[in-house]
Amino acid sequence: MNIKLRTGLLILVFLFSLHASAESVTGTINSITEDYGNLNTSVTASQLDELGILQGANYTLKHKGTKVSVYYGSTYSDVSNGEWVSFVLDDGTIRVARNFENAGATLAAVVGDEITISNLE
Repeated sequence: MNIKLRTGLLILVFLFSLHASAESVTGTINSITEDYGNLNTSVTASQLDELGILQGANYTLKHKGTKVSVYYGSTYSDVSNGEWVSFVLDDGTIRVARNFENAGATLAAVVGDEITISNLE
């Protein structure tokens, strides 16, 4: 097998494995709002889209061993009081919140903590 063909095949295998391994995205908590403890994250809407997580669906958020189901909506009122919701901020990043509850306190989260988002488990 010539070197160009072998190199091309290796690149295809690498790209396929890279795409197939995109089962989750890891980000950080950039800030926590003082009023309701909403989590402003480094995760972007385009990253959720790459995972196949679209608005109107639920996904799993993991933080320090705790897993919660989060609805990917557009506003707090998309869910009942106490339920988890997320939506896109003006800068394209994701905010994770609990409707009329404190998300930061619930997870004992602090700025800089790592979070992982994946399709609903």
